[in-house]
Amino acid sequence: MTLRLSDTTGFRAGLALATVLAIAALALFVGLGEDPTGIRRLVAAGILLVAGGGALVVGWRRGRKQANAAAGLIAAVEAMPHGPAPSLNGRWHTELTPVARAVDRTRRTLASRLAGLEQASAEQNAILQSMGTALLAIDHDHRLLSMNRAAADLLGLDARAVRGRLVEEVAREAELNAFVKDAVEASEPLTAEFRINTGGQRATIQAASEPLCDEQGRPAGLLVTLTDITKLRQLESLRSDFAANVSHELRTPITNIKGYVDTLVQVGVEDREQTARFLDIIRRNAQRLAAIIEDLLALSRLEQAGLRESPETKDTPVRSLVREVVGQLQSAADAKQIVVEIEVPEDLMIRVVPSLVEQAIANLVSNAITYSPAGTKVRVTGAIADGGFVEIAVRDRGPGIAPQHLARIFERFYRVDRARSRDHGGTGLGLAIVKHIALALGGRVEVESKVGVGSDFRLLLPVGTGVASSASPSTP
Repeated sequence: MTLRLSDTTGFRAGLALATVLAIAALALFVGLGEDPTGIRRLVAAGILLVAGGGALVVGWRRGRKQANAAAGLIAAVEAMPHGPAPSLNGRWHTELTPVARAVDRTRRTLASRLAGLEQASAEQNAILQSMGTALLAIDHDHRLLSMNRAAADLLGLDARAVRGRLVEEVAREAELNAFVKDAVEASEPLTAEFRINTGGQRATIQAASEPLCDEQGRPAGLLVTLTDITKLRQLESLRSDFAANVSHELRTPITNIKGYVDTLVQVGVEDREQTARFLDIIRRNAQRLAAIIEDLLALSRLEQAGLRESPETKDTPVRSLVREVVGQLQSAADAKQIVVEIEVPEDLMIRVVPSLVEQAIANLVSNAITYSPAGTKVRVTGAIADGGFVEIAVRDRGPGIAPQHLARIFERFYRVDRARSRDHGGTGLGLAIVKHIALALGGRVEVESKVGVGSDFRLLLPVGTGVASSASPSTP
């Protein structure tokens, strides 16, 4: 049988033993007068020494355990602010045990709350970093406290490297720095719109500020949001230009029709030759007006929804579409002695709505014939392109397009030469329709041009099923 004593029980047993020994020593001292030899005196002294030594040993061990327990408690409490501390339960059995248990409960509570705060902080940081709006926290001395990823990307900065530095030192944007200065001094929400350099380009920025306060409600800085509204402003400009262009394009034929009708009303119809000429002008302007309206309606339909998987979508041979278009425009080409060459493989297929692609190819070939000099060639080619596309290219030897016009050539009513375009009878919507047909079918349109050499328009559309990776072109 093994007897195991706790620290407290052992301490009490030690004290009891020391007490018994002390009593025995006292009993011996009582009879010292009857001890002429002094033996009892020596025995009593020995007993007292043993009792005293035992008491000292028990007290020293007890004190050491209490000191170790106190040191453990202190270490555990000091570790709490720096992260989870080990459990204190079961490490000792002393008078400090209730204190240890209380500290352990506090430790668990603090650990739970700290974990909750860390998770909330991580969630908040994830939200801020994923926001598309740029956010900057700035103190009252104009120093950057923090910024999210969008702000770092917009300003081209390293968020960690610039923390604590002055805004004007790292941003180097006069209008932004002026806005921050005004916002700090105002101590109230401000908004402004200005332009900055970002990614090598000028961007229009909408800035807003909100004051930050400390726990006592005193101003401590501000939160600045920067929103890139460049595309929004471009869309507004396009909308304004579109409205102006539509008004102009519609007003011209309407004005002509009204003018010649008024003339006929005034002079009568006795002069048959003049009347016929006026009516022909009215007819042509009415046709132009109808063409503009029809093209606008076509654009509206194309913008409403994608047609990549519409019921009309099917695998279609490119060569048959091109030959159909060239056949329709052959008389226009013959009138200018222009040869239209077709280099499209027989087995080249695209998965599209055939009628729309036919319209897109017709617009490109018609433009090529219209703007090419007499006696030149127009080439229409087809081939497999990268990324699962088929490239249908229309190349001419016309006057070419200057670089400053290429970025806007597919906009509605945009004309490189307004007078020449109107003389050729175009609506100004042909290339815009080509672009939107390509987008609606899951493709795109590209252009390369050089003034005095010619233009190369490339229509890229989804490849049909079962098409070989390469195909050899054939002649008509």
